[in-house]
Amino acid sequence: VDTYDIQSYHAAVKGPISYNVTGISAEESADGKIAIFGDWALPKGQSTVNQVWQVGPIVGVKPGRHALEKPNVSSRMKLSLAGGAVAGSPAKVPEPEHKPEPTHTPT
Repeated sequence: VDTYDIQSYHAAVKGPISYNVTGISAEESADGKIAIFGDWALPKGQSTVNQVWQVGPIVGVKPGRHALEKPNVSSRMKLSLAGGAVAGSPAKVPEPEHKPEPTHTPT
């Protein structure tokens, strides 16, 4: 799993992100959803992070731009890592622009 410091819609640069993250791994489910795991080291006194989630293309080996429709730009929230809830509810996950074709695995 690679990290990308994405600061704008114009560039996806492979490199370290704002937080120290170790033990990064990922799993793909049977329905094509990907879950990413890792251990974050937040700065002392910080217990919330901004969370975003997107559906978008891979261009070559890098993440491409996602759509800029309302569901996409609204897919964010503040995530509390201290066990308390933060006001607000998450937006619906955006639908992919092109749904992948089903694949058949020979048995």
